[in-house]
Amino acid sequence: MSFCEGVSVCPRCGGMRASPLMGAAGAVTGPGAGAVTGAGAGAGAGAGAAAVNQSIRGLTDNVRGTPRTLDSNMRTPVEQHLRPIDLSGDDQEKETEELDLAEVRRIIESSNRTPENNQELMDYIIKKCPNAEIRESLKEGFQSLVILPLVDMYKFLLEKLKEKEELGNTFDIIFVAHGEIDSFMFPASCLMPLPSIGDVVLYSPWNCVINADVAYGVATGSMQPHHRRFFCTSPQCCPYPDDDHQPTNLPNHWNLLSEAGGSRIPRIRLSPFREPKDAAWNDFVFLQDNLGEPGRNRVLVPFSRQGWMGSFDKIPFEIVTLVLSAVLEVYGCKATVHLAACLSGSEGAAVNEAELKRQYEYTQDNTMMGSSEERLRKRHNGLYKFFKDMFG
Repeated sequence: MSFCEGVSVCPRCGGMRASPLMGAAGAVTGPGAGAVTGAGAGAGAGAGAAAVNQSIRGLTDNVRGTPRTLDSNMRTPVEQHLRPIDLSGDDQEKETEELDLAEVRRIIESSNRTPENNQELMDYIIKKCPNAEIRESLKEGFQSLVILPLVDMYKFLLEKLKEKEELGNTFDIIFVAHGEIDSFMFPASCLMPLPSIGDVVLYSPWNCVINADVAYGVATGSMQPHHRRFFCTSPQCCPYPDDDHQPTNLPNHWNLLSEAGGSRIPRIRLSPFREPKDAAWNDFVFLQDNLGEPGRNRVLVPFSRQGWMGSFDKIPFEIVTLVLSAVLEVYGCKATVHLAACLSGSEGAAVNEAELKRQYEYTQDNTMMGSSEERLRKRHNGLYKFFKDMFG
């Protein structure tokens, strides 16, 4: 039984719960996490991404753990010290004193964090979440499964970016994953909980899947709204005519959540794709190493089974950006976050189609967004093949 098979999605909050046979996640602390010190990305995809691949895999190896139950007498060292988190009213101030950024950074960079350090770190990050319902979901004991590995992954990523002094402190971070939306709605601003994330850019309309051409265009920044093409994913058996797959109210710009105002959006859950045939693309890809100047300040973070978060089956995107915003703030960096993922509805999810049409656009079932062919005449073959392997 794999680790991923031992994780189920909580129907209330969309987070991950541990089954009785799941491995311990608390092990992503101490010497194992602190030892992530591999070489930076080199001049080519094979050397650069492979070096990062070797170093970051220590993080995901450590979360696989050994079989255990969630009985209080059989918790991991971290979980033994996790306490219920009450962030309401006066208790919020009593739980933990607010740490300053220097202290948080010291904890993040420590090679031998104590369980108390981990608790302080999780408390600090959860308090940064502006939405009470999301904070409530993060009070569950399984919070350590996601928050601590994300912290270590972002720390490693920012250290590598800081080595490239010419890049400065502002980046474009592109997450690539399989995605789906569910029925839980919250303000779009929750994906940008701190000023360290300047914007979150979504490319697909709601209830729409994307293909490899779109993912490549998002990663490289080469795709523009006028390149979009829409078609049916199953023309032989789809009950809807072709015209129904053409959006009728699609804005001539991407879905910039910084401009969404008070609009609500559905939860986006990310899941890993199958392992690329070339293992060099499993982890961070510094696109400038592969594309030159067009890739400046752009970092690709693929969500693969063998990569940075391969031990998790589904991760709510709002947790991904919450932890990222906190780590960026600590390191004095800012980022625009791009998501190259399908945004089709999950099975059984009941969403408010009218509300999502007002927010951006909502497509008919079985709709795919592709790209015009002329945009792909000049492309990096290795990177494009990675997306073809992933999306088919």
